Amino acid sequence: MPLPYSEQSNETITGQSANVKVMLIEREKEPITASMVKHNQSFTKYEVTELVNLMNEHRLCFAFNMFELGCTNELTMDIVDNNVPVVSRPYRASAAERDIIDKIVSEWKAAGLVTETKSACASPVLLVRKKNGEPRLVVDYRKLNLQTIRKVFPTPKMDGHLEALSGARLFCTLDLASGYFQVPLKEEAKAKTSFITSSETGQFERMVFGLVNAPYEFSRLMQGVMQHLQRKIAMTGQDMKQPVNQHEVRRYLGLTGFFRRFVPRHAEIARPLTELLKDSIPFKLKAEQEQAFEELKHLGLSGMLLQRCESDKKMHLVHAVSKKTTIAEKNYHSGILELMAIVWNITRLRHLHIGIPFTVITDCQAIVHVNTKRTVNPQVARTLGKSVE
Repeated sequence: MPLPYSEQSNETITGQSANVKVMLIEREKEPITASMVKHNQSFTKYEVTELVNLMNEHRLCFAFNMFELGCTNELTMDIVDNNVPVVSRPYRASAAERDIIDKIVSEWKAAGLVTETKSACASPVLLVRKKNGEPRLVVDYRKLNLQTIRKVFPTPKMDGHLEALSGARLFCTLDLASGYFQVPLKEEAKAKTSFITSSETGQFERMVFGLVNAPYEFSRLMQGVMQHLQRKIAMTGQDMKQPVNQHEVRRYLGLTGFFRRFVPRHAEIARPLTELLKDSIPFKLKAEQEQAFEELKHLGLSGMLLQRCESDKKMHLVHAVSKKTTIAEKNYHSGILELMAIVWNITRLRHLHIGIPFTVITDCQAIVHVNTKRTVNPQVARTLGKSVE
């Protein structure tokens, strides 16, 4: 994991994957107490005490504020561009917003995340609201990103992670506190992150949200540091309020899309909400949209991959896929749609059943004879040909 930084002293921590030399922070951390730990009420007093003792044994790994954030020495982020300074005027802000901006910048500077600068660069800042309503200060790096050379590194793909959880029984979530702020910048890159407010300027010492290559650098760090735990993760969901505009509908469908593989007919259920994303349709939640929202909350062409369990000999859902049919496809004959669904499912789930005997289960009798009788229908022949490998 990224570890704390200071110029004071050095210590070597032996991990499962490698020996990592870290620099400790100057500020002494207060011990963790039982009142600071949220735990299941079924825990005994002894178990809570053991947990607190374990956390204090590794106190270095926990940050309760900006001053306790760590800084990795596994990698350093660079910004490679055309070296033309990006200069913008500060965005206008209300008096209340200026006070909030000044307070946040002061906290960053006090924690050593931001330092004074004489850089020729200046990107503007603005306030956005977090989901809990609290203000978040972000820097508009769009101009800088346009002239930055993009880096390439694989970012996490949820399907692959979920497939790796087969047979898992114990799940744990790890949340890295202000993860980007735990990645240092190269000296040349620091000046390019300079920002301007209505009253001051500053430059970042650590990687910050908004930089185009930040996600790839962070992914590279996580894959390197957590290599021995790679492909052994779990994902947690979150409750969502009913959307009130197109943006919230898109966010909601994006969230439920993570779980569409476990929801049969996902695209069909989501169709009323998907229709709201069209600019030609006025945004209004009717009964069918509310029903779709609730159904997706508690839980086209679709299919289910089932696998027989050796313990009870029953078929269990492994993977569900679905997609929305096009306007033209909606007018196809039911037999053609059924065949399209089968071929699309075989193609979509190819990586799961390639080289393994499997059976396609359908309630369309006409499809059963496709493999035994030659068809003269060109549409059927084309569709069936896609499944041949």
